[in-house]
Amino acid sequence: MYNFIQNIIDFFLKRHIIWASGQSNALSFNIINPLSFDGNLGDILNRLMSVLLMFGAPIAIIMYLWAGFQFLTSGGQPDKVKQANQTILWTTVGLAVIIMSQAIIFVVQSILA
Repeated sequence: MYNFIQNIIDFFLKRHIIWASGQSNALSFNIINPLSFDGNLGDILNRLMSVLLMFGAPIAIIMYLWAGFQFLTSGGQPDKVKQANQTILWTTVGLAVIIMSQAIIFVVQSILA
C-alpha cells in the first residue's frame, strides 16, 4: 500500500516538475496491471464474463426468490400475479443474456484461434 501511494505521489510531482522544466518525454514509469493477465483480449473477455456470471447468478437467484414471494403474497390478484410473472420473465432473460454472451465469446475465440 505504501508503494502504491508513493508511486502516485511521485507521478504527480514528477509531472509538475517536468512540465515546469519544459521537457515532454522525460517521464517514464511502470503501470502495474491490477487484473493480473497479460493483456490478451481473450483473457480480458474471459475475466469480464466470469465476474459478470459471478455477480449475475446470485442476483438471479435472489430475483427468483423475490418472484416466488410475490406469487405467495399476491392473494390471487391478477395485477400482482402479472408482476410476479414479469419478474420471472425478465430474470430469465437477464440470465440468458449473460450465459449467451459467454457462449458467443467462446465461439468467437474458437473461430479466431
